[in-house]
Amino acid sequence: MLKYYTLTSVLLLVNFACIANDDWQYSGFGTLGLTLSDSDRYGYRKDISVNEGVYSGDVDFLAHSLLGLQVEKKITDNIDFTSQAVLRKVTEPSLSKYFTLAFLRYSPSVNWSFRLGRTAPDIFFITDYRDINIAHTWAAVPGEVYGLIPYRHIDGLDITYTTQFLDSTFSSKIFTGVSDGDIAYGDNSEPIDLDSILGLSLTLDHTNWIVQAKHTHTKLANETLTNQYLIDFINTVPEFIWEDAEQFSNDLRLKNKKTTYSSISTQAYLSDFILTAEVARITSDSTSIPKLKSGYASIAYQFNSLTFYSVYAFTDSPNFKFNEENVDPSLIPELVAAIESSSNYFASNQKTFSLGCRWDLSANVAANFQWKNTDIDYDGDTLWINTSGQSPAETVNTYMLNVSFAL
Repeated sequence: MLKYYTLTSVLLLVNFACIANDDWQYSGFGTLGLTLSDSDRYGYRKDISVNEGVYSGDVDFLAHSLLGLQVEKKITDNIDFTSQAVLRKVTEPSLSKYFTLAFLRYSPSVNWSFRLGRTAPDIFFITDYRDINIAHTWAAVPGEVYGLIPYRHIDGLDITYTTQFLDSTFSSKIFTGVSDGDIAYGDNSEPIDLDSILGLSLTLDHTNWIVQAKHTHTKLANETLTNQYLIDFINTVPEFIWEDAEQFSNDLRLKNKKTTYSSISTQAYLSDFILTAEVARITSDSTSIPKLKSGYASIAYQFNSLTFYSVYAFTDSPNFKFNEENVDPSLIPELVAAIESSSNYFASNQKTFSLGCRWDLSANVAANFQWKNTDIDYDGDTLWINTSGQSPAETVNTYMLNVSFAL
């Protein structure tokens, strides 16, 4: 893992050393976002790495606001360098978290491309412009898919092959590397890193229609302190009370457990309409990460400089209920409650319906308003900040008003 971080550090230093060179090409983007919510219990957050929520009565300008700079340089006819930094709200600020891209690309032909360094994880339909709000229809990408993944970069290598297929363009990419991110539990957050990432991305682009299929296999690189405390607690239970406690605690571990992420997405332009859909599935060898399905479908209508849109999004995951054999839960009620709470952290269950309108003020500036109505199921609040200790079903309205730009 260290070798990838060292490589990325070198590439970042290359960027700083050459940034004053006039041969560099610069581009910028940004968003000023206002976020409101109507819940006193569930605080809205952009993704699960954020440990602060937007509650009823809050007027928040940080959840979706950001400022980005991208620099590029063509070194030779087939070698170029790209770096991107995004200043945004993060739980634990660091230089590494603000740099989302820093890679060298070698393109020996029109068909082949090799990138080495820090790249965006190619697991979503919206990968390379996830933070560039002006580049997509909505005020914010659907959190039911994009909010569940706290990783915004991969340090490693990818290889892309592109060719013409009939009257379409087909591309395939394989990538490998490591990543690091944070997961917030209430007001606290903990690092959770990925090792041995191996992914495949397939894209078929046919004029006004595109379809993608992606699959990523990885291994969790560390144990969170919260999970380790729970495991240690379980291992103190005497064998005569819980005979299989050690095996159960091993199943809860995160470190070295395999995790997969698979998705299929599509987008079509039909006259003045834009149709977009994406579904994803997460699986893991760890009991702490249940199987989870998520997705969204969006329809947008363009009328002059206005785009009206609606989005339906969902997450679906089974809730864990302690029912181990050869143990009496009444003897360890506090431990059972802790196990169920921990095992259900990733068990996100909610449905969201959104309506919005985007107004293109110019070619480089857009205003976007989106209303989201979310039905959160009992114990299904993974995507929200909840410090109350209870997770009842609730309906939450979230309002977002963004002004985004690109230079």
